[in-house]
Amino acid sequence: MILTQSIILGVDVGTSACKAVAVNSEGNVLALSHAYYSPLSPKPGWFELNPNAIISAFTTAVRSILREVPARCVEGVGLDGISNSPILVDREHRFLRPCIMWMDGRGSEYILAIIRSLDEEGITPTLPITPLITLVKLIWVKENEPNLWRNTYSVLQPKDYVRMWLTGSIATDPSDASVTMMFDGETFRWADYAEGVFGIEIEKLPEIIPSYRIAGHLTKEAAEQTGLREGTPVVAGCADGVADVLAAGLTERFDSLIRLGTAGVFSTVFDKYLPDKEKYYIFAHAVPEKWVIQRMFPFGLPHKWFLETFCGEELKYAESMRLDPYVYVEDSLLSDVKKIDEGEMEGLIFIPNIRVFEDPSRFLGAFIGVKSLHTRKHLMLALLRGLACA
Repeated sequence: MILTQSIILGVDVGTSACKAVAVNSEGNVLALSHAYYSPLSPKPGWFELNPNAIISAFTTAVRSILREVPARCVEGVGLDGISNSPILVDREHRFLRPCIMWMDGRGSEYILAIIRSLDEEGITPTLPITPLITLVKLIWVKENEPNLWRNTYSVLQPKDYVRMWLTGSIATDPSDASVTMMFDGETFRWADYAEGVFGIEIEKLPEIIPSYRIAGHLTKEAAEQTGLREGTPVVAGCADGVADVLAAGLTERFDSLIRLGTAGVFSTVFDKYLPDKEKYYIFAHAVPEKWVIQRMFPFGLPHKWFLETFCGEELKYAESMRLDPYVYVEDSLLSDVKKIDEGEMEGLIFIPNIRVFEDPSRFLGAFIGVKSLHTRKHLMLALLRGLACA
């Protein structure tokens, strides 16, 4: 019975939602929940998220779980979340501006200067230098919001911000740190050039601790708001892409995974640190002495656009019935898609913008071969095929 089981609560802080799961010591899923939030785009190519929305969604998702499992059985909380989405906080742990999300395109004007500076110092980039990475985002803040930067006490990724809110502790883990372009993969510390070359003060970057280490314990205030017990341990956690790999059981060299989500990713496990400045991102694995290389495409952005553009009424209906709107619409559409005869497609294809890796904010795509016989279901099939092959 659930009343006597030891339960671990896991929460994913994603691009558009917090998703929570309760599992027992055998790994059996006891409860699931989610709560959505909506990133804002104050300017073309910019994507931001209010940290209060993250905390609200986290609290909603956790309280939903606790309606099915007792809080006294929850023995620990694990977190994962999106990477390269910095939240800047002051000494009182208050956020100073909205989170700049991973797919935000600002800062591209600094990329050539960053590459030139690294080259002058004899430093080989360990990642592709694009607006996606945290280094570019922080340079943009320093140059465009200097007073805010001066008041910054720490730079946190979303899961780290939630953990700070839960426990008061400030830290990050190697997986999130490793894709900021400010990480030393040999020493597992912040790279000296972050401050020496780019003026990103190391003291503003959080301590890096192993993903499996307990980073803090739930405060009384957080316990009151979430319904969890005061003192519940919270581990450091990891980046969402690494959590996917770990959950899929990928721990050995060349174990691989394809994930289609907001960010579609191909992942492979390495047992050596082999960075590449052009081809892929490399994360420190949550498993010690392992690395995860990833090539990314934001599958979910065009997918979400399609559903919101062509299935708006169905989404509203599902929300009114307290159903997961995207799951509801997808299930309905896919049942129609499966009935399509290949002859009906008549060459209809969707071509995604594969250069989104260089600038993830600029999603473009094209349907080619649209005819009068084509309906929503045909466009959906073409979209899914195009994205799966991207």
